[in-house]
Amino acid sequence: MSILDQIKVVRKERHEDEKRFILCLTRDLQPEELQLLESYGKVFVFHNSFQNIKLESHEFSYAVFDLREKVHRDSLMKEDLSLYHVIAVVGLLDRHDDTHSDVKAANLIHTFPLQQAFKNDFDRLLLSAKIRKPSIAKALWRFFCFLSDGLSSK
Repeated sequence: MSILDQIKVVRKERHEDEKRFILCLTRDLQPEELQLLESYGKVFVFHNSFQNIKLESHEFSYAVFDLREKVHRDSLMKEDLSLYHVIAVVGLLDRHDDTHSDVKAANLIHTFPLQQAFKNDFDRLLLSAKIRKPSIAKALWRFFCFLSDGLSSK
């Protein structure tokens, strides 16, 4: 019997509001964005060498996956994503792609929220849909498209 067999594994139960985050990127993560995430908890940047290790065995608050990499996509497919808050971080042109729906992302963001005083506030902003300011141009465009039975409001 080895020493490793004698070690008791202690797993801390997580509450629903303590779910960890998976950030699925379709663009490069900027250094200042990484620093922002690190200010709220441990960041796990997925590397190809981790492909056969279950995500639950890593300790992190935010796990970063690059959806442009096949190994990253394959590793995500092996995981039960319902155990995590999945956020899609996309570039401007990737907004209409299917990648965020493939990973069942809770939210789609282009930029990270500004620095907050508390981690809970930052996490809540990651999960919240952006509230956009009113736009007369969009309202007129939708009105004319409505007349021609075209563009939907989403």
